[in-house]
Amino acid sequence: MSPPFENHLRKINELITIEDKDRKPYTDVYNKIRDTLLNGMCKVDSPFRQMYKGYRLCGSYMHNVRLKKPNEFDVLFILSIPNGDKLTISKDKKRPGFIKLGLGNIFPKLSVDMKLILNELVTASERLLIRTALQMWLCRIIKNVLKRIENRIQTDGRHLQLKYLKTGVAHTIHARDVKNPHFSISIDFIPAIAIKKVVELANECDVHSLYAVPKPFKGKYLNCPGNSFQLVNPDMEHKLLMGKQHLKVVYRLLKSLRDRHRLDRLKSVFFTSMFLWEIEKRPHNFWHKPIGEIFLEMLKVLKVRFQTRNFPYFWSPEHNLIDILTDNEMADYAEILNTIFCTFKTYPDQQSLTFHICARHFQILRKF
Repeated sequence: MSPPFENHLRKINELITIEDKDRKPYTDVYNKIRDTLLNGMCKVDSPFRQMYKGYRLCGSYMHNVRLKKPNEFDVLFILSIPNGDKLTISKDKKRPGFIKLGLGNIFPKLSVDMKLILNELVTASERLLIRTALQMWLCRIIKNVLKRIENRIQTDGRHLQLKYLKTGVAHTIHARDVKNPHFSISIDFIPAIAIKKVVELANECDVHSLYAVPKPFKGKYLNCPGNSFQLVNPDMEHKLLMGKQHLKVVYRLLKSLRDRHRLDRLKSVFFTSMFLWEIEKRPHNFWHKPIGEIFLEMLKVLKVRFQTRNFPYFWSPEHNLIDILTDNEMADYAEILNTIFCTFKTYPDQQSLTFHICARHFQILRKF
């Protein structure tokens, strides 16, 4: 017979996990909006059509760790710059863990229309790709598509009104059913430049399927030049996180705990990087241990990361994820996580531990 703590965590996971039947209405609409937008962008802009190489679902939905309603999606749309194997990739010395993309070597072999557009997206001297210029170009294309469809889409009997926002790294489409205002969906479209060569600062476990995304920075490197990009590797993330028996259960529990304690700055990328590092160092059978044991161990790792203020991004370890927080936020989060951990580590030995005592630490929207 399992101890109460283990049983309670299993029950909480059932309550916070989105069921497959609840996903379908949202995934159907997501597919329709995604195809309408990306195919439309190919139709209205020739250089975009030449560079566009498909999409990749990423983030919580892909990893099956999304909580609450299944109505938010993150998707990369892949752009392959012609002669991309001749891109010059260099470290950004002012933003540790980020890279710069130099296009100087590819210009001689470009078509005229491609030269015209890319010339608007690079610096004059070094021909470095500029984040803001790239995003503005994509913004114009998206607005052109939405204007042509009058910001509306119909699918499966739904009449969707679309609203576009540029938010950070993403181009966000919000859609609401005008006949059923309770039904809404949000999709973050994130541009990703395909990397076709080994990157010096990338984690050595994989050099394929790397992409560079134009992520702005909100921390202490806010004033750095706008020509650095962050590395992402969604395909390998998905592969590494798969098949680890209780890993995703613990991932969901930690996210629910974060939401309950309003640790809003603790983004999903923190959890993903933490688990990827732990996968690398732990034996495969570690993830087959009881959920409570893994949960406590990962909660301990999380609180130590904040106590030491060292949270390396898995795909480029020089990038310290915690740098987006202020000193006061780092201290507060470390204290909160330590208090939570000290409380939880007493639970495995409590044979009279009630479900409500355990569940109070998690954000649970469904009734129990």
